[in-house]
Amino acid sequence: MTARLSREEHNRIALERLGEKRCVAFLRAARARAGCTAVRLINEHLDRGLTIADVLLRRDEQDAGFALEVKRVGPLHFHIDFGFIGPMLGDGGDWDVEFDAGGRVERCLGRMLWVS
Repeated sequence: MTARLSREEHNRIALERLGEKRCVAFLRAARARAGCTAVRLINEHLDRGLTIADVLLRRDEQDAGFALEVKRVGPLHFHIDFGFIGPMLGDGGDWDVEFDAGGRVERCLGRMLWVS
């Protein structure tokens, strides 16, 4: 029997796969292009000086918080699912993102936004 991973553990794995620099670059690019509340809120945390790890790996009793999933589809090409999942509400989206060798976003295409 496999134990269910916590939201924080899923986020840790995704953050390791993407890297902190690329993760922040993605969130900054997504803020400029998407009407996603979760993206706006996490950028506010980053603007106040928190690190991406501080925010994504924060433990919550109700397992509410930001959720990140990353799938590598090429050396610098990723499918990124990001959102906020709460007990009563949440929102997020799915992006197709390509980076340059320096970790800067070359293309950030929002494929779907969701609200619950």
